[in-house]
Amino acid sequence: MTDVNNLFSPSIYGLIIALAILIGLWVCFLETKRKKQDVKVLFDVAFWVLISGLVGARFYHVVHQWSFYQENPGFIFHLWNGGLGIYGAIFGGLLAIWIYTRFKKLDFLIWSDIAVLGLPLGQAIGRWANFFNQELYGYPTNLAWAIYIEPINRLPQFKNISYFHPLFLYESFWNLAVFLIIFFAGRRLDKRLLKGELFILYISLYSLGRFFIEFLKPDVWRLAALPAAQLIAVFIIVLCLIITAVRRCWFKQVNVKI
Repeated sequence: MTDVNNLFSPSIYGLIIALAILIGLWVCFLETKRKKQDVKVLFDVAFWVLISGLVGARFYHVVHQWSFYQENPGFIFHLWNGGLGIYGAIFGGLLAIWIYTRFKKLDFLIWSDIAVLGLPLGQAIGRWANFFNQELYGYPTNLAWAIYIEPINRLPQFKNISYFHPLFLYESFWNLAVFLIIFFAGRRLDKRLLKGELFILYISLYSLGRFFIEFLKPDVWRLAALPAAQLIAVFIIVLCLIITAVRRCWFKQVNVKI
């Protein structure tokens, strides 16, 4: 779904995104205090994470919809009309954390674990902005929870069909579940988790849900005839499993030697 011809006020989209950011930051604030880290650092790094994440999110979306933006370059900067790719946001924000912590000589893994507490909850809230912009829906369906899409926002092949899968809702619920899993894992398994493993758990779980949601998405970005988001999801999950296994084996060997 492109980010033009939306029927709803752009202020609604922006308000929901702002609310998602504030609540996500609040959760990170509580986690920073729980881990006895410097709150000032949180607000410093949050500024750069938001900028880098926004750039990354928009870049991912523009590449996804390049056929449209190539003909309408002025719309690239119309952020209020929607169009933010979460994978771009995640890796843009992660890059900002890495650069900031490296420059300030802080522990990147600790701060990635702190940041990840607010991310899925923010996503769960932020996905409702897609509802008002009618930009994240799936294939047609007759299910009781199907969402009505105005004709102006339908894909050409579905112009005579009114009800579709509410993908924004599926992803919102999944993100909320991921947040709860990470929240309780961070507290009940705090002594058993290695630094950085909360972030690994988050990105793996999110990618798992995204992999299955993509099956219901009609206008996917494809690489080599396969959905790009699914390829990215599989790559991330496999990479996370390898990293976790290698780190766990290494730490086990170190502990044995000690």
